Amino acid sequence: MQSPIPENSLCDALRDAIGKGRVEAAVFTTYTFEPAFFEENVLPVLWDKTFSHHTRARMCETDRALREGIAEVAVYYDRAGLQQVTSPRLAVTYRAIVRRNKTRFHPKVVLALVTDGDGAKRSRRLVICISSANLTEPGYFTSLECFHIEEVAEGTKCSFRDDLRHLLRNIRSDAPPDDEHPALDEIDKFARGLQPDERKKTRIFVGQSTLTEFFAETLVRGVRNRCELEIVSPYFDESDAAPLRALAEALSPTEIRVYLPTDENGKAACSEAYFEAVEDLATWSDLPAQHRRSSEKDSKAKLRRVHAKLYRLLLQDGREYSLVGSVNLTGAAHESCRQGNLEAAFLVLDKYAEGPRPLLTPLGRSGRPKIFADPEEVDDEEDIDDVIVLPLYLRYDWGNGMASYYWDEQVDAVPRRISVTSGGVPITVIAPVQSNAWVPFRDDVSRVIAEKLRGTSYLTAQAGERGEAIVLVQEIGIIEKPSYAEGVQWTAEDILRAWSSLSEDQRQIALERSLEATTLGSTVGRVDATSKDAEKSLFDGVAGIYHGFFRLEDRVVQAIQDKRPREAEFLLFGKGFDTLPALLDRVIKDDAGDRVHRYVTLLSVQVLFDRFDRLGDVLVARFLEEHAKRRRELEKKLGENVDTIRATFTFEDAEHRRRFFAWFDRWFRRNVERGEHEEDRG
Repeated sequence: MQSPIPENSLCDALRDAIGKGRVEAAVFTTYTFEPAFFEENVLPVLWDKTFSHHTRARMCETDRALREGIAEVAVYYDRAGLQQVTSPRLAVTYRAIVRRNKTRFHPKVVLALVTDGDGAKRSRRLVICISSANLTEPGYFTSLECFHIEEVAEGTKCSFRDDLRHLLRNIRSDAPPDDEHPALDEIDKFARGLQPDERKKTRIFVGQSTLTEFFAETLVRGVRNRCELEIVSPYFDESDAAPLRALAEALSPTEIRVYLPTDENGKAACSEAYFEAVEDLATWSDLPAQHRRSSEKDSKAKLRRVHAKLYRLLLQDGREYSLVGSVNLTGAAHESCRQGNLEAAFLVLDKYAEGPRPLLTPLGRSGRPKIFADPEEVDDEEDIDDVIVLPLYLRYDWGNGMASYYWDEQVDAVPRRISVTSGGVPITVIAPVQSNAWVPFRDDVSRVIAEKLRGTSYLTAQAGERGEAIVLVQEIGIIEKPSYAEGVQWTAEDILRAWSSLSEDQRQIALERSLEATTLGSTVGRVDATSKDAEKSLFDGVAGIYHGFFRLEDRVVQAIQDKRPREAEFLLFGKGFDTLPALLDRVIKDDAGDRVHRYVTLLSVQVLFDRFDRLGDVLVARFLEEHAKRRRELEKKLGENVDTIRATFTFEDAEHRRRFFAWFDRWFRRNVERGEHEEDRG
């Protein structure tokens, strides 16, 4: 950890850490949560590509990247911190946490399981980022935060392996039982394969014990009576400085400096009683303005709000221990996770030749605030007394079309009835209420919820006299969820061109123009018209259809062989604007289109699967076997519409039509082979 205050943004740091690798699974945890902000601004860092600046195009690109590449992206958030601004729309699993005893789910963690290279050069690593930043716009863009990132290669030694697994178990245990956690499972499987390393001092505090006990257990001899302690925390208890007192007794530092947050009017973020309690133990201090400015180059730039949580132990020999993460200077944060909040923070050791590097500057007597917060008005990140939180979970499975609910009786007593509404419109009344198990809704209620989810993932629940609470529906079977790009209308010609010749940049431009055309009311958003004349001869004939399908075959086979089955699944069976099902839908619905082109396109789909079957590749055969049901459904739809298009051609009689198409289909299947096109492969 080179600097106590990070110089680059958290998004940039995550993007750099992931690099050119492919993310297989990702887990985000947060207290305060803005789902739409997360999808638009944070989620894209998981891919090594430049996304469009056009918001809707960027969302379409992110949706596509999710569906074709990552096993699961899961976000775990505290229900009390949910911000209802704009509904989430992408294929991400959002899991609410309602902890018992009014404690908070408070870690700010990003875990990304990354694969680098292919084939014999394939390797995996885990990127672990722990920060003070919530998944909100202030957390990632405007507040002053702190973070630390570690990377661990597969099967190597790791000093915080057990801490990491403890965190994963805590996240799982805080969620309702009988829930599947694919992303957590993948990351935990990776963590189990790591080897312990007692030589390195990097650890993760996850509430294994109290913070004081964690320090006493973890820090090497020679720290007590020899260190200076600096603490940056934006939140405090109302009047009791017990957490600071416990640290002082355990570490016996030669000096303690505590950052005092104030608002623009100079009002302290703590009560006067708390200020004086700390003053008996430590020196109230300030964070120099150069660290807080929103612009390093502008000395008059607005000062950022400090939201960082940082504990620094400075020794004369140049050693610096930094605890970086979510831990405020409060009793709930310093307790073990069994008694207090669930927190997460990296403990990192750095060594510098120049000795201690103080960050905070003592305020002195002249710096004493003239205005203090009222004890009852102390701004507490976890103070949600005015927020109604129900231990009610709503879930919808896009795979089987079933909605269900779960009431956690260990958090709150079971109410007599629960009413569920959307925008004031009743959906259902749950009575009697069952608890501690997932209970399915009736089929008609599930259908209503599915329809609502196309517009919003927020529903409102009222349990007895407890008042109304907003619930974000947890969606599973996410690969079957309607795509965000559902409204993008590419023609069959557009999709074939995208398969055969468009680069990523060209695809992005085409997507932006199609969205603009849709916004302007055009019935079809077409791809780049400027390039259409140059390629007109190709796409006026069947050669363009052949070429597009050859390229699609290459991509699918390559994805399967490189162990990227999600990509192959998305291309052949997925929901998107340029997948095989999308092409099939366009051809079927295009009654005014060229009948020959439509018919040849449908035959090409049949031939594509024939070629897969004849390929003799074990991995491809296994993939097709795993997706046999979806293939049968696609081929059934295909066969029905082939007959429909045949019927539109005029022949002397039905027998002549039958004999012609029998001959043409045999000829087509025999002649549409790779042969002279083999140079296209790859």
